[in-house]
Parts: sequence; C-alpha cells; structure tokens
Amino acid sequence: VIFFRSLHHIPNWESLIEKIYYTLKPGGNLLLSEPVRSHFTKESAHFAAILRIILPTWENYEEKLGNDWDQDSWNKIVDNIFKEYVLEDDHEQSPMDNSVDSAEKIGNIIGGKFSVVEEKYSDAFIDKIIGGLRGEHKYGMARFLKFLDESMVENKILPPTSLELTAVKSKGVSL
Repeated sequence: VIFFRSLHHIPNWESLIEKIYYTLKPGGNLLLSEPVRSHFTKESAHFAAILRIILPTWENYEEKLGNDWDQDSWNKIVDNIFKEYVLEDDHEQSPMDNSVDSAEKIGNIIGGKFSVVEEKYSDAFIDKIIGGLRGEHKYGMARFLKFLDESMVENKILPPTSLELTAVKSKGVSL
C-alpha cells in the first residue's frame, strides 16, 4: 500500500492504517511520503521567502519587488509564508489538512502495527517552491533547487519537512 503525500487528507487515518494492517498479507509493505509541517521553522520561511521573490513564479517581479523594503515588510512576508506552510492561515487544500502534523504521530501509529524498515527525512523547502516555478528554464532550475534542498538538509542548515517511511507487516501475523 502506497500513500504519496495523501495520508493527511484522509479523515480518521489511524483507523485506515489499522484496516490496512489487517488486510495486508504477512510481509506486505506500507510505503508513505508525508509532509511534516511541525518541522517547518521561521528560518525555513526566510529561505522560502527569498526563493519566492527571486525565482520566476506565479507573481510578476513588479508585484514581488514593488515593496518599500524595511524589516517590518520583510517580517510580514516571512510570517505569511510560515503561516501558509504550517497551515495557520486560511489556506486549505482539504478539510483534513491538519490530520497528520508530526512525524512522531505517524511513527507511533505505524510503528505500533508494522515493523518500520526505513525512515528518511528530506525536503526542507522544495515541495513548497517547485509547483510555483514558471518560465522556459524551470526544469534546470528544478534540478538545481532539488540539489540545494538536499544540501541544506544534509548540512543541517534547514530542517527536513518530509517523511518517507517504509514498513512491513510482520510475517507471523495473519488475518
């Protein structure tokens, strides 16, 4: 069973994980990739703000650079991005966006049922920027941004905000 950035949209996902556990054959795999909004920091928001302003996105440069720049206007931009990414603003993709908000919660539910084989953290900012890229050079830019993202996480400059988890149902347990 695979969840790619979708588990947080499902109501009562804990119950679903239990059903999946009982449905899978012993040795069956559960793979998931989920955003971890609780890891997104103000430092991450500063970096995302820089990228949103300098990269070609859905906003034109006149709008993005038309501010009278001072610390208050910059802080407002950073605060708005932080609130957007941790879902403290009015932004909503689905009514269940807040159902999964931490890696610990995911790990406790999954680890209580399955044997976790691998737990990997990644993506400091890429998932918040990549969809907004515009222009003919967006693919080269996307490759560079992915490299930069991985480097920021690897060098502990920014915290990872995505969890990839692989788990297996124990072989000794059946329906």
